[in-house]
Amino acid sequence: MNQSLACHLIIIMSFFCFGLVNAQQENNRIPFTVMSHDYIDKEVIKNILISPTILTNLSFESDVILQEQEFLYLMGFDKGCVINSEDIIAAIGRFAKKNKYSMIQMTMVIDDHGISVHLIFKAAWIFKKIKIHNMYQRKQSLLQLYLMERGDNFDQSKHDHSLTKIKDYLISNGYFNQNISSFFEYNHYTKEVIVHISIKKGQQFYFGTHIVEIKSDNAIYEDNDKLCKLVQKKLSRDLSSSVFIQEQLHNEIIIMKNYLAKKGFLHTTIDSEHTIDYVHSVVNVCWKVTIHQKKEIVFFGHRFFSKRQLFDKILVFGQSTWLLPASLLAEEIVRAYKSKGFLNAEVITQEEKERSFFIIKEGPRAIITAIEIKNGTYGHQDVIKKKCFGELLKHSYFDTYLYDKAINLLTNFYFNQGFPAFTVIHHDVVEKNEKNEYALVVTVDEGGQKQIKTVSVNGHSEFNEYDPFKKIIIEGNIPFTNKVIDEQRAFLVAHFQSLGYLYPKITLAIESLNSDVSLRWSVDSGEKIRFGKTIMSGSSSIPFSCVKPFLCYKEGELWDQTKIKQTFTALKELEIFETIHFSADGSYAHENRSILLKLHPDDRYEIRTRAGLELQHVRKYQTFSGLTYKIGGTTLIKNPSNCADQIRFDCDFARSHREIVGCYRRPWFMKYPFFTTLQIYSIIYDQPGFIGSDNDLYTLVQNGFFLGIQKKSKHFNIDCNNGFEWMKIHIKDNVQQLSFARAIDFKPQLIDKLVPFVFIEPTLMIEWLDDLLYPTRGGLFLFSLKGMIPVKKKYKDSSFFKLLCEQSLFIPLKTVVAALRFRCGHIFYREFSAIMPSERFYLGGSHSLRGYEADLAPPLGIFVDEENNEHIVPRGGRSMVNANIELRLPLYKKKIGAVLFQDLGALSGTLFADFKRQDVLAATGFGLRIFTPLGPLRFDIGWKWRKQIPVERSFAWFLTFGQAF
Repeated sequence: MNQSLACHLIIIMSFFCFGLVNAQQENNRIPFTVMSHDYIDKEVIKNILISPTILTNLSFESDVILQEQEFLYLMGFDKGCVINSEDIIAAIGRFAKKNKYSMIQMTMVIDDHGISVHLIFKAAWIFKKIKIHNMYQRKQSLLQLYLMERGDNFDQSKHDHSLTKIKDYLISNGYFNQNISSFFEYNHYTKEVIVHISIKKGQQFYFGTHIVEIKSDNAIYEDNDKLCKLVQKKLSRDLSSSVFIQEQLHNEIIIMKNYLAKKGFLHTTIDSEHTIDYVHSVVNVCWKVTIHQKKEIVFFGHRFFSKRQLFDKILVFGQSTWLLPASLLAEEIVRAYKSKGFLNAEVITQEEKERSFFIIKEGPRAIITAIEIKNGTYGHQDVIKKKCFGELLKHSYFDTYLYDKAINLLTNFYFNQGFPAFTVIHHDVVEKNEKNEYALVVTVDEGGQKQIKTVSVNGHSEFNEYDPFKKIIIEGNIPFTNKVIDEQRAFLVAHFQSLGYLYPKITLAIESLNSDVSLRWSVDSGEKIRFGKTIMSGSSSIPFSCVKPFLCYKEGELWDQTKIKQTFTALKELEIFETIHFSADGSYAHENRSILLKLHPDDRYEIRTRAGLELQHVRKYQTFSGLTYKIGGTTLIKNPSNCADQIRFDCDFARSHREIVGCYRRPWFMKYPFFTTLQIYSIIYDQPGFIGSDNDLYTLVQNGFFLGIQKKSKHFNIDCNNGFEWMKIHIKDNVQQLSFARAIDFKPQLIDKLVPFVFIEPTLMIEWLDDLLYPTRGGLFLFSLKGMIPVKKKYKDSSFFKLLCEQSLFIPLKTVVAALRFRCGHIFYREFSAIMPSERFYLGGSHSLRGYEADLAPPLGIFVDEENNEHIVPRGGRSMVNANIELRLPLYKKKIGAVLFQDLGALSGTLFADFKRQDVLAATGFGLRIFTPLGPLRFDIGWKWRKQIPVERSFAWFLTFGQAF
């Protein structure tokens, strides 16, 4: 009986425990919130996952796009890993930094095999961008009034307030009949909101009538009617037919106060009330002027300053001017005269009840003929005077502004020579023997010159071999200046950051003994910072797998700011993003620092148009002194297949050429990412005619397509294009075809024949320039090989291989840059006359020999026209050598520069070995550069060393954009 009872109790207890376990597992399957509005509930995770456990399953669901690759990347672990609560908390923190999810829920099921985790992501609606319709001017000003930024959680109240601000802005600019409406475009795939605002401005209102009401305190001024008419006349003149703008209304009040002050009413208050006339679209303004005090100011004897300028001098005191005694105002006038060199100026004042008289005796203006620096013993004082006080002496008259400018130059000069305690004590203007001639005597305290004797970095003797320190250690006695300290500090910061110490603390101890200074640097490098995970904000439709291959850094690598810049450049070159922003996550003091990446895709469809003028030297196309039209457009489809690809269609038309190009570019994300480009093109180009001709030499037709592969890195760019092309040379004048063909050494049988070619063109470019637009240091190497093989046997003689090598170097010489380029090329062919003229080498033009017109460097052909007259035409060559040397000099700040150049070159129809001395051509000249954000606007003019034919000019000039090389 007892045994039976015991068995029953054991069975009951087993069922009870089994029920508890099942209940516990069921509870674990119920989702619990781990993050809500950026708050992470760490305790609930720690209470469930108490000890490290094997992850048996990991899954997720999301109401917005989230690729599995990105999910696993941000989680940082996968099935089979041993995880703890801290791993899950860190992963949830990374998802929170995406600034996308309003809530994250989790279910965890623990069994004998491990733990199963399932995450549920619930996204908030995010503001993506704003589009303003029916507004074509000042659109940027309206965009700045919108209170939400891209990536913010969408807030209806902020949107409504933004519309109110836009409405107020339009009203303040005279649009009282405006109508503003908005609607939202929802993308449920990414949970993003595009705001569309439609604005109908209506008619802009103008200033209408002006009513002036003037009141005065205690009947101070009784002739109000006359003053009203004066004020009303001025307002009507200033604002008549002007658009109503609220800011202009406020500015007019300030102008009116100054106007009344010059009439003697120094203390006034002006208010305005306006009424809107919707019928006539005008704003009528009522001006209420209150006069508190009248004090008329009268000037006599002034010649240098005008009456208006003198008023401006005393009105600096504002409305307090009427309270100040005339003697104090006179001091301000005297001070203004003395600042312009009237050292003996006097002002006599006389006051009546409502008037103040200022009788001005200007006296002669001091002429500065000599400069003396008292107590100045350093260097050549005459050179210092000329360098610092040259502008003041050139002006001759004493001027406080020029004096202050000269003292700044003098102080900076001494500071740069190691005089840190240099001060200017005072200055005197001493009269000389000659009448009205003065010497400016500047008394200074040089304070003693300091020189850096030693420099060291505690614990880092290896820095003695680096430039900022090596020069001091070897030479010694370097002037102690802030510039030297700044260079050393910048070097230390950059050096330690390159080692991964992102925030080094650098301190400097300066020890001075007489004129010798010792610098001792101390560096607390802090923690090494490494790259963590990259967190893409929001939920971009571009897959994370398309972005990750362009990251030039790897997780765990030492932090390097240059790699961030390289990544930015790589993403920008995709041309599918409107904005790209990187920032380091500083919320956790951890060695691995996450990178927050914000990518805002650009509009998928874009149309660009362009129009301009083109300068040509051929008389046929001259319309305005050699200018002819050029129009074109581009259509872009960005990221059409959601893999960072692009479709581009370009059309350009001018009187001398036509280009139609369609292009599809797509990146491929393998171990080593690369681009492929499919391009289809149709080009028609008129080759300019011979010297003195009104006609074209020939028309080149190129139709074809190619598939290109491109691999680009920081310094290397490798391309290989393979395609098919049809080429044709067309000569319009059939009678002259044979003569033209003979002149350019071209087979007559190929004229007007569409010749099909298969071609391959590999290219290698190595670039290490400090700046692509304005290089001052580095170089560029280019190697290109192009092979074209005719498809039809009857054109087999037209096959060739074209080799081109180019090397450019840029060497800084203080403020001057020496630029050098050498290039050479050769064509391997079966028969030269069968090679298409467009594929031959030419010299002459703005990028080769600048003393010759484009393509008109010898060897040249001779064309005989119907009247038996001979003309010179470009023929081209088989072998080419070209060298260019430039000295690029700055002229005005960084805006204008000059160039002195020497160009050399030789062109031959045979081999390099067959070049003769007379084949070498040269051109010497100069140029000007106007630096713009698009590149330099370039003017070059070059002179030939010798003329080949009598009819040609001895020089050539070019106006274009971009450097010569």
